[in-house]
Amino acid sequence: LVVDAGQVGAGRHQLARATHRVSVLTEGVLKMQTTLLGVIKVDPKELLHDGIRRELVRQVSIALDAGLVFGAGKAGAEAEQAAAQLEQLALQLEGLQLSLEYVSDYVKIAGVQMWHQEFSRVVSFFVEQECATYLKRRPPPERSKYQSAAAPIALHPNGGGAAQGTFIGRLVRALLQLASSRRTAYSEALGAWCDDKGREVVGSRLIHLLHRALGSLGLAGLHRVLGFSVLAQLHALGSAYSAQVAAENLAQLHKLSAQLGPPATLPEKLPKLLAQGGAGLEKRLWPELLDALTRCGSAQLLRRHLAHRPRISPVY
Repeated sequence: LVVDAGQVGAGRHQLARATHRVSVLTEGVLKMQTTLLGVIKVDPKELLHDGIRRELVRQVSIALDAGLVFGAGKAGAEAEQAAAQLEQLALQLEGLQLSLEYVSDYVKIAGVQMWHQEFSRVVSFFVEQECATYLKRRPPPERSKYQSAAAPIALHPNGGGAAQGTFIGRLVRALLQLASSRRTAYSEALGAWCDDKGREVVGSRLIHLLHRALGSLGLAGLHRVLGFSVLAQLHALGSAYSAQVAAENLAQLHKLSAQLGPPATLPEKLPKLLAQGGAGLEKRLWPELLDALTRCGSAQLLRRHLAHRPRISPVY
C-alpha cells in the first residue's frame, strides 16, 4: 500500500508539473500580440492551436498504425491477440482524449470538439486511401479532402512504407482471415464465427472492441472497405471465369443445359446427367467459384455485423 501510494503521489506530481508548464506557456503565448513577419500576419493563439492539432494528429496516427499489426497463428490465438490489441489501442486513445480534455481549459481550446474533428479526419483519410487501392487511378494522398496544411496526416506515420499498407487494410485482412470458411463456421443462432471446438472467434465481443477503439465512423469505414473488396473479388471472378470457359467447357455446359430441359419437368436419371455434365468442370471452374463466393459471403456477413453494431449492446 505504501508503494502504491508513493507511485500515485509521484504520478500526480508529474501531472501537476506538466500542467503548470502548459499553463505558463499558454499564458505567455496568449499575451503576445499579432505581428507581421514580412507580409505574413502571425497570430500566436492560432499558432498554438495549430500546433496542438498537428501533434494530436501525429499521436493518433502513430497509435493506430502501431496498434493494428497482426500476426499469423491458429484462429483462436489470432482472435485473442486481436482482441488484446484492440483493447490496448482503445485504452491508449481514451488516454489521449482525456489528456486533451484535461489541458483544454488551460490552453483555452474546445478539447472535445478538437478530438472528434481530428480523430474523424484521420480515420476518414486512411479509409479513403485504402479504398483508393481498388481504383484504377489512385489520387495522390496530398490531394485528399481530409488533408490539412496546418495539421497534415502522414500516410505511413511509423515509417513502415507502402509494403506494410494502412492500418485499415491490415484490420480488414485480419477480420477476413479470422472469418475464413476454411478455419471457422458461421452460426446464425449465435451471430458469430466459431472454430471446430465451438469457441467464438469473431462475434459481438470483437465487434464491440472495434467500436470502442475506432468508433462508429471507424466501423462505417470498415464496412465501406469490405464493400470495395467484395466488388473487386467479383470483378476478378468474372474475368477469370470468362477466360476459363473456353470452347470445350462452353460446349459441355450447353450440352448439359439441353439435357436438363425443358425446365418445367425433371429429366430421368438426373444425378447421372449432373455427374456426367460436371465431369471435367469440377477441377477447373467449381473450386475457384466456390472460393470466391465464400470469401464474398464472409465479407457480406461482416458488413452486416458492422452495420448493426451501433444499435445493439455487446453480448458476453
